[in-house]
Amino acid sequence: MKSEIKLRDYQLESIEKIKWGLQLEGHDMVQLPTGAGKSIVIAELANHLNQDVLILQPTKEILEQNRNKLAQYVDENEIGVYSASLNEKVVKKYTFATIGSIYKVPEQFAHFKTVIIDEAHLLNPKDTGSMFQQFLKDIKVNKVIGFTATPYRIFPTYFTDVDKHGNRGLYQANSIKVLTRVLDKKGGDRFWERILYKIDPVELINKGYLTRLEYVDKTTITQEMIPLNKSRTDFDMESYDKIVAKMDQDVVSLIKEAELKHKHVLVFCNSISQSERMVHYFPEAKRVDSQTKPKDRTDIINGFKDGKYKVIFNVGVLTTGFDHPALDCIVLLRPTRSVALYYQMLGRGVRIAEGKTTCTVYDWTDSVKRIGRLESIRLDKVAGKWDVVSEGKPDGWHGKELYRFVVKELKQSDLSTKNSAPTLFN
Repeated sequence: MKSEIKLRDYQLESIEKIKWGLQLEGHDMVQLPTGAGKSIVIAELANHLNQDVLILQPTKEILEQNRNKLAQYVDENEIGVYSASLNEKVVKKYTFATIGSIYKVPEQFAHFKTVIIDEAHLLNPKDTGSMFQQFLKDIKVNKVIGFTATPYRIFPTYFTDVDKHGNRGLYQANSIKVLTRVLDKKGGDRFWERILYKIDPVELINKGYLTRLEYVDKTTITQEMIPLNKSRTDFDMESYDKIVAKMDQDVVSLIKEAELKHKHVLVFCNSISQSERMVHYFPEAKRVDSQTKPKDRTDIINGFKDGKYKVIFNVGVLTTGFDHPALDCIVLLRPTRSVALYYQMLGRGVRIAEGKTTCTVYDWTDSVKRIGRLESIRLDKVAGKWDVVSEGKPDGWHGKELYRFVVKELKQSDLSTKNSAPTLFN
């Protein structure tokens, strides 16, 4: 059964590049922005391969999207689903699975030599003992093809340095790194060998495939004033919430402004406490967070899409995999310096829909100034190597320090010279 879907030019280009890459050694990445139709490309690729293919994705929602798209290309009797969250454990020619459901039973998947991973940035190239990497090693996979909108993530680097008072310490600095440039924890191998194909959001916006974003700066507290979390990988949302809790009326005024001007308002909150307070001010709105039961979450999301609820407050939930094309307003109450998280949040608003001309982003968090507009974020070659650049960091984000803190103070006797160069190690 062949689909009648007409592929876009860049989708065809990406598939041709992937076909070419099948002859190469090593695992490959494909960068397609949110809203670019990854599920269509994955389905077209799986159909072309016409062999046993295992397709991994992080959530049941993405699994269902990918499965439904492939069902337009191949006989449904050839499609299996192996996911505890969907109460299905069936292995067939084309098998969709979540890694948490299969990593302990690799023997059932040993015949799969080609694996497709959606949201591939979730695989940490350094962590050779992760569920992903151990499973792929156990089944002796030949080729992994990873799809993601953000082929980069935050990694720590440790080094010794001397402060202005001459005190030596062991420091941790966190930085963004493009995944094809990351070696494993032994410093010898790369999991992702190459980026086969990439297209940036601005190209799809200019082609009319994605919606333009408009930005309204509502920054109240700059990021220098926000404490970091324990791992120093991002801000401490609970501490930040204590600061902004005194500003609830200002936040309420902002959301009321958004509610009056827009049809669908998605609010990214700092904490569960904040979302609980906001729902008190907006009794017809709903909230979704880690405490929301799966059935309630589904009902709330469906109600939001159907127009039953105009405003949804969420805490770290409706980022990757949440698809609501008609969304025309995003309110960022949650600050971040993670380009990937920022991209995923704003990416919820770029899909096109009938009657929708733009999506407005209200930034309470100073993030747009720090990182740059979504359409300025792109993969580019800097000094001959892939880097992620934006108007917030035109010289590239790869390896650039986001946060630094002292892990341990070292004895003065360990200091050979006061101005010794830092010692770096990953």
